Amino acid sequence: MRPTKRRQSEALLAWTLVVSGCASSPGLGITSDASATACGECHTSEFAAWSTSRLASSGTSPVFEALAANVATAWGEPARARCVTCHQPGFGGDHGIGCVSCHSATGNLATRDGLLTVDLGVPISGPFSDPASTPAHGSREYALLESPDLCGTCHEVTGPGLLAETTLDEFNASGLADGGTSCATCHMPEIAPGAVSVGQTNTRTRSDHSFVGVDPPWGASPAEQTAAASRTLMLLRMGLALGATTSGDGQALDVTVTNQAGHAIPTGATYLRGVWVDVDLTGADGAASPVPSVITLDSQPMLEGQPVALLTQADSVDSSELAAGGTISVRVPYPAGLTSPVTAVVTLRARAVRADVLDALGLGDSGAEVPTHEVAVVRVPE
Repeated sequence: MRPTKRRQSEALLAWTLVVSGCASSPGLGITSDASATACGECHTSEFAAWSTSRLASSGTSPVFEALAANVATAWGEPARARCVTCHQPGFGGDHGIGCVSCHSATGNLATRDGLLTVDLGVPISGPFSDPASTPAHGSREYALLESPDLCGTCHEVTGPGLLAETTLDEFNASGLADGGTSCATCHMPEIAPGAVSVGQTNTRTRSDHSFVGVDPPWGASPAEQTAAASRTLMLLRMGLALGATTSGDGQALDVTVTNQAGHAIPTGATYLRGVWVDVDLTGADGAASPVPSVITLDSQPMLEGQPVALLTQADSVDSSELAAGGTISVRVPYPAGLTSPVTAVVTLRARAVRADVLDALGLGDSGAEVPTHEVAVVRVPE
């Protein structure tokens, strides 16, 4: 049985988030069930894509559940509740971030910390200038839906504890917004045009509702995991460029990584992420000399000057993110005794959750679901 509006309102209030009203007249807001499953009865392709997305599992992924429990133990229940504010807001009764979290959003109390305002009583927001209302809900064009400020409400975070996520600030500083680029440009790329609802015959521009990112689709089928990994790799290759050349004196390798994305890399939950460059050197006689992690981009939690796996264990964070538009360069000297001419294979890799973090959370067995992406390979000489 579908929940009544009264039950929906009670459930939403329990999450302590801001909901600014309920449907007051038929055909204006959502007329019955506001869950993603109900939306999927008409918006089938969008629901199918969302179902295996990071948004669908944002409140139920094994990493989030383990981290939330860890936060509650280390920093207290109010700190855990702040995490839930973004990851499991409860709008529409979903356990993740459902359709109405974006399509019924009316604004925010501040562009940070999950301070989103959602009104189930207003027409559903969409990107079309000629919206079509349905018996399930009214429809309207609403600019907030495609604005970075909507995404930034949960991707600009201050606390609890040492947690700091500055993705929206990074994007605004990049200058891409001035050229009309939005978060959706990369994370919701256009897909083949078509109808956006069952029974519609008009063709619409459509966006990918799998919300391309770096986190894996936890619990998805092998085919869905493979497809998601492919999308992630494309995203990473758009955002990062690798270069390598022999130094002028022929005694070293110069390696560069350039950030072409609209925010720092990594961004968001940087304390989970790993981006690094490995170099494999080979002498003319075939002798190998691997040089791992000549460049590392991450946020390393520290305790009394020593690295620890979890943010909750730390008293500081050693950050090495690469700002939007920035380039990092290192020189890798050739080891003494390596016979010239030296050849090099330089590999840029990325991982959503580092192995040490999974182990610290008791999720080491889940490592197979977290692929290590081979973003770029450069061979010197070519």
